[in-house]
Amino acid sequence: MSKRSFGYLMLLMILVLLTSCNPSQSRESIRVESDMTIAYSDMYPITGKHHTLSLKLVEGSYSEDWSPGPFMGRNWKGEFRLILEDESGHALSSLNLNEYFLEELIFNDLFEIQFDDYNGDQAIDFTIGQYSTSNGNVYRLFTLTADDKIQELEIDNNQELIASGGDRYSIKLKKLDSRSFQTTHYNNAAGIEIEVTYTWDGKKFIRN
Repeated sequence: MSKRSFGYLMLLMILVLLTSCNPSQSRESIRVESDMTIAYSDMYPITGKHHTLSLKLVEGSYSEDWSPGPFMGRNWKGEFRLILEDESGHALSSLNLNEYFLEELIFNDLFEIQFDDYNGDQAIDFTIGQYSTSNGNVYRLFTLTADDKIQELEIDNNQELIASGGDRYSIKLKKLDSRSFQTTHYNNAAGIEIEVTYTWDGKKFIRN
């Protein structure tokens, strides 16, 4: 082998090594072979019951991408379920979260579910969200019923709540009173913060 050919070969090997070590490159995804818990809550301090509420990836993939962007870091994609379990680990209720969002679900961090009672019925409610834009995230509102079921709370006209601030995947909504809450997000076109109030009418939240 000539010195020139050897030099080209060495240069090629260095470039390959540099490319493989570049942390900004996306790695191939890893298929998930068992449930992965993305969020976990001990419900006893909240409801007085020895239950746990978890969000689990039950089928899908895990990958990492360290290039700048909204999903920089660790990413879990696939089928997610909210699962309420008793102290023995027996599932009391399960909800397929994918059915409540139009886009593919992606979580790129572990998080804590935020709880409150937003309609004054003494049942615990909570939000689960997804990234929407740099101006806000989109959330769905759920509740735990007295008979230990996970259900979505109805919101008139549009089930999605758009809000900025707080955690991307679960936020505590700003309560105005025992039956009303308010969301805030930035409107690029108008150049202002938009505040939206929702009030419970006994069956669903009405946007005011």
